Amino acid sequence: MQWLSSFFISQVDQSQLTMGSYNYLLVILSIFLASSASFFALHFASVAQHIVIEKYKTIALVSGSFIMAGGIWSMHFVGMLAFNMGHSVTYDPLLTTLSLIPAIWASYVTLKRLITPDLNIWLLLTSGILVGSGIGAMHYIGMEAMQMPVQLKYDPTWFFASIVIAVVLAFIALSTHYYVRKMWSNLDSKWVSCISALIMGAAISGMHYAGMAGARFITSGDEMMSHSHMQETSNDYLSLVVAIITLLLSILAVNVASQLRYRQLLLEKTASEQRLKTTLDTAVDGIITVNSHGIIKEFNHAAIRIFGWQEQEIIGQSFGILFSPEYTDEYNTSLEHFRKTGESELTGKDREILALHKDGHTFPIRLGVGRVDLLDEETLFVGFINPAAIII
Repeated sequence: MQWLSSFFISQVDQSQLTMGSYNYLLVILSIFLASSASFFALHFASVAQHIVIEKYKTIALVSGSFIMAGGIWSMHFVGMLAFNMGHSVTYDPLLTTLSLIPAIWASYVTLKRLITPDLNIWLLLTSGILVGSGIGAMHYIGMEAMQMPVQLKYDPTWFFASIVIAVVLAFIALSTHYYVRKMWSNLDSKWVSCISALIMGAAISGMHYAGMAGARFITSGDEMMSHSHMQETSNDYLSLVVAIITLLLSILAVNVASQLRYRQLLLEKTASEQRLKTTLDTAVDGIITVNSHGIIKEFNHAAIRIFGWQEQEIIGQSFGILFSPEYTDEYNTSLEHFRKTGESELTGKDREILALHKDGHTFPIRLGVGRVDLLDEETLFVGFINPAAIII
C-alpha cells in the first residue's frame, strides 16, 4: 500500500516538522462563516419546502447547496489563512475548484431530503454521512491543492477522527432541524435554522481544525534553514475579503429565494383571482362589489346585462349611478355610519328597490348585501341582484 504511506504517517522526527501558529480572530471568523452559510442553506430548505412549482423549488435547492458548499470552502480557506507556517503557500486552481464539487453534491442531496415531509433516522443518518463526507472531501482535496516547500502527510488517528466529527455533528444538526421543527411547529423557522446552523458550523469547523491537528508538515534540515529567514505574512485583509464576499453572496441568494417564494404566491394569487372572476362571471345573479366609500370595484357579466353598463365604464364609479336617488342617499348614509363606527346596517337582509338602467329608465330589483372583511385591507360590500325580480 504505497499510497497509504505517502498519505499517512504515524512517526516523524520532531525536528523535521514545520510548526505553525493560528490567528485566533481569523479562526473565529472562519467558524462564523461556516455557521452563517449553514443558516442560509437551511433557510433555503425551509423556503423550498413551501414552493410547489418544481422549477422554482429546484432553483432554491441548487442555490442553497451552492451557499453551503461555498460556506464550507470559505471556512476552509479562511481557516488556512489563519494558519501561518512562516513561508508562502499557493494553491493549485484546478484542485481548488474540484474541491467544491463533493461539497455541492452532498449539500444538494441533503437539502433535497430535508424538504420531504417524513424523514426517519436512517435517512437523517445517511444525510449526515453525505454532508460529513462532503466536508471531509472538500477539506482534503483543498489541502492537496496547497503548493509549498514542505511535504504534507496526516496522522491516521486524527484523519479518521475529523471525518467522524463531521458526520456526527452534521447528523445532529440535520436531526435538530427536522425534529425541532416537527415537534414545535409554532416555533419560528428562523430560530430552528439558527440552532441547526450553529451545530452544522461546528461540524464544518470541527472537521477542519481536527484535520489540521492531524496534518504533518515535514521538511528537511536544509529546507528549514532556507525558509527560516522568511517573515510571517498577514492574511487578515484577504480573509476579510473572502468573508465579506461569502456573506454578500449568501444574502443575495436568500433574496433570490424570497423572490421565488413571492413569485409563487403572486402566481397563486393571480390564479385564485382568475378562478374567482370566472365564477362570478358565470353566476346568474348580478354581483357588484363596492368599498366603504361606495366606489364600484367589481361588476360581473350578469350585472352588465341587468344595468346595461360595460365593466370598463362602471369600475371606479360611485354605486349611486345604479339606483334611484332616494335609495342612493339611504345607502350613502349607511356607509358613512359604517366608516365612523364600524357597524353596518346594510347587510343581512334582502329588499326590493328601484334600480336605474344606463338608458335612464328605472326598474325594481331584489337586492341583498353582504360584507367582506379582508385582513389588512379595506372592507368591501357585495351586492347580489336577483334578475328574476326585474320587470322591464
